Amino acid sequence: MAEYQKRFLKADSHASALHIIQGTDDNTVDWKKNLPLIARKFPASKTYFIEGARHHMVNESLAYRDKIFAKLGELIGRSDTADTID
Repeated sequence: MAEYQKRFLKADSHASALHIIQGTDDNTVDWKKNLPLIARKFPASKTYFIEGARHHMVNESLAYRDKIFAKLGELIGRSDTADTID
């Protein structure tokens, strides 16, 4: 992982627009640090937060999974999406 982090930080930015779905209760990764780094490397990216969701979202309760899969469906179906998940 340390080698990957070094390569990532040295890499050029990229025009690809990533769609990141992030749980606000994720304690597995340092997402508050990582998301700004990802945004610098992929400036066209968008992050969508799911309040209360943790790291492995497919293992979340049905209420969270419904929000996650609704957002995924929305992203697959069109490119002009909202910044938040209700």
